[in-house]
Amino acid sequence: MAFKNFSNVLKIRVLETGELVPCGTAQPAKAIELQYLQLVLFVHGSLAGTEKVRVKLFNDTALTKLFATSNWASVAAIPGVGVDWIGWLRFDFARQFLSPFDVYSVAVETTGYTRNVDTSYLGVALDYLIGQSGADDAAAMALYGYRWAS
Repeated sequence: MAFKNFSNVLKIRVLETGELVPCGTAQPAKAIELQYLQLVLFVHGSLAGTEKVRVKLFNDTALTKLFATSNWASVAAIPGVGVDWIGWLRFDFARQFLSPFDVYSVAVETTGYTRNVDTSYLGVALDYLIGQSGADDAAAMALYGYRWAS
């Protein structure tokens, strides 16, 4: 798994071709129906235009017990995407129920994507500054949904 450092403010986990890339865990504070998840995507270099990304949630850290899968998101369809673009990308889910008592592992999968060493690639921004102690290499992400009455 490759990481790229950009100055002292940003660290990127590079997405590899044909691999499921772990991006950390998520646990809602309250029971929700997951509507969508957003994460910070980084596009470096000129891509082919066929790249799609989706998020998968698992009930285990080994990424073997699939819980839910988002729809595919096309990188070419992002408004204003270009060389060295960074921004939030939304992944829609079919309102899956998430329990506050469970921890969900999040992973990213690609299709139509080939990493070209350091010339062109997709990456997921990590949610801490380089050198921050106690960091666990988790992606910068946010979950959105409908909260259940408690």
